Amino acid sequence: MDLLLTCRSAVPPVAERRAILNEIGSGWQFDQQNEESLFRVVDEDGHVAGMLVSVHYQTVPWIDAVLDAVLERGAITTEQMPFRPYTVPALLQRAWVLLDRDGDVARWCEASRNYPSLLQANILRHFVPNLRTHLDELKRTAERDLGARNFIFFLNWAVDDLTSILLALNGVYDLADRRMHTTVMPFLPYLPPGYVAAMTDVLEGPFDRQGARRRAELFERLATDVLRKARGVPGADA
Repeated sequence: MDLLLTCRSAVPPVAERRAILNEIGSGWQFDQQNEESLFRVVDEDGHVAGMLVSVHYQTVPWIDAVLDAVLERGAITTEQMPFRPYTVPALLQRAWVLLDRDGDVARWCEASRNYPSLLQANILRHFVPNLRTHLDELKRTAERDLGARNFIFFLNWAVDDLTSILLALNGVYDLADRRMHTTVMPFLPYLPPGYVAAMTDVLEGPFDRQGARRRAELFERLATDVLRKARGVPGADA
């Protein structure tokens, strides 16, 4: 279980957290640092009633600043969170809220209820050129038979690009969920025809010479449909 604690102004010192957590669990690894992440400080791998638990900490002003940049300016990178700050509203909206004494989570969820058109345009401006580049590399790697390792490298980037574009086109915040292709993507309102079956085939391989060429062809078909859709978004310059 992952718990996120939002603190009013500052994360409590490790001595205070250790005293509290050791009363309810054991085996904690304290004060794991990750300054540019939503989970800036983590006390991880404690066992509570037989369950593995990690406790993540962040401050209200920090989340306020990130959400302001994402929702008001459509930022796809911020000083506080350089990598995909637009995952923060997704996390907040889908979390199970155990306690919201000051109403901050309710306020954040209401502010992010409508997906910002400027964020959509900025995501498309960033990922559409990336998808074109990685698709070209994917096809070239398959045609030249450069091996599964090289093919999978470019496939990983291309799938990430395509996923980011699809989420933006559907007005869905990026969940950063490793199971997204089975839990989220199949239920989006817009998907290229045959997306689920084709993407499953692409991701499962095989990636030998013939397999790579087939998967490059399948992926190109999906990407072409998505790129055509992206061109119709105002302000995206896609």
